[in-house]
Amino acid sequence: MRYPLDAVHVACTLWPVGEMSSFDLFSAVEDVRAHTVSALRARASLVVPTDEQEARLWLALPRRALDGIDTFTPPEGACLHASIGRPGADLTGFRTSARQAAQVKEILATRFGRAGAKDADPHCPVGPQWVRYDDVAPVALMAGDMEAVREFVAATLGDLAQAGTRHAILRETLQNFLTHHRSYAAAAQAMNLHRNSIQYRVQRATALLPAAAKSLEDDFHVRAALLAAHWLGRSVLL
Repeated sequence: MRYPLDAVHVACTLWPVGEMSSFDLFSAVEDVRAHTVSALRARASLVVPTDEQEARLWLALPRRALDGIDTFTPPEGACLHASIGRPGADLTGFRTSARQAAQVKEILATRFGRAGAKDADPHCPVGPQWVRYDDVAPVALMAGDMEAVREFVAATLGDLAQAGTRHAILRETLQNFLTHHRSYAAAAQAMNLHRNSIQYRVQRATALLPAAAKSLEDDFHVRAALLAAHWLGRSVLL
C-alpha cells in the first residue's frame, strides 16, 4: 500500500451530507484527501471505502503538523461529514484513531441519520460537520448505553431536557455560559448576543433545572448532561 505504519496517524471517517452517487462520493473523498494532505503536510495518505456511502481516510503526519489538527477544517464546497480520531503513533495509533473516528461517526449519525442526510431534528446544522474525537470524548464514553444517558440527562436537567426550539436555545446558552467560566460577556461574544440576553436566558435555563442543580455550585453533571443533549439530540431528550 506504500503507507508508512511507523508514523503518527490521524483517521477520518467520511460520509455524504445528502444523497450522493458512489462516483460523486469517490470524487468528494479525493477532494478531501488532497486538501487534508496539503493542509497538514502529510507524508502519505490511505483511503479505504467501507461501504457505498462511507470511506475511511488515514493521514501519516510529520510531528510538526500535529499543532494544526485543532484548526483542521473542510475544504470550500465540501459535501461530506467527517469524524476525526486523535493522532496516534505506529500501528496502535493507526487502529486507535480509526476506532475513535468510528465512535464519533456513531454520535453524529444519531443526529444526522445513517444515510448522511439530516434527520428530523430541526436543530441540526445544515452544512458538513467535521468533528474531532476530543470534541465529544465524554459523550463517546457514555453513548454505549443510550437508555442510561437518557435517564442521566432527564435527572440532571429536569424540565430543561424538553425537546423543542425554546429549550434548545436555553441549553445552548447555558452550555456557552458554563464553558466560558460563567462569564456573561464572554458567552455573549461567543454567541454574538447582548450580555443582557445571555443573562436572561441563563436565568430562564437555571429556573428549569431540578432544585439540587439550580445554584450550579457543582456544575460537572450539568455540563456533562448538556454536552450529551447537544450531540445526541432527541434520542436523549424528553
